[in-house]
Amino acid sequence: MPDATTHRAGAALAMTLLSVLTEKQDTPNVGQYTCASSLAYLLGTLPDLIEPASNPNHRQFFHSWICLALVGYGTYKAYRWQPETKLHKLVKGLLITGGIAYSTHLLMDSTTPKGLPAI
Repeated sequence: MPDATTHRAGAALAMTLLSVLTEKQDTPNVGQYTCASSLAYLLGTLPDLIEPASNPNHRQFFHSWICLALVGYGTYKAYRWQPETKLHKLVKGLLITGGIAYSTHLLMDSTTPKGLPAI
């Protein structure tokens, strides 16, 4: 079963890979990758903060397939958003990073014997 460190590392790795694979510039922005990956690392346990793992059956709505679908859709919409101001660009980055971290956590939980509930 993934622990907090594994969830955080998985989120950071997923964010790094996404950043590298979607880079549109010839010169990679290493500082931006580092910042996004660090934030994803910090947010990697967000589902467990919302629904603490106080017992083996703690997985409810915020650890479900429907929640994963909603977070995935929201992350996709944030990715497609074309912000014009610096503040909106920052918000877009935060939304994408949070969505990737949350989704990674749920995908890792889905591989455990307990899996994820549908709702």
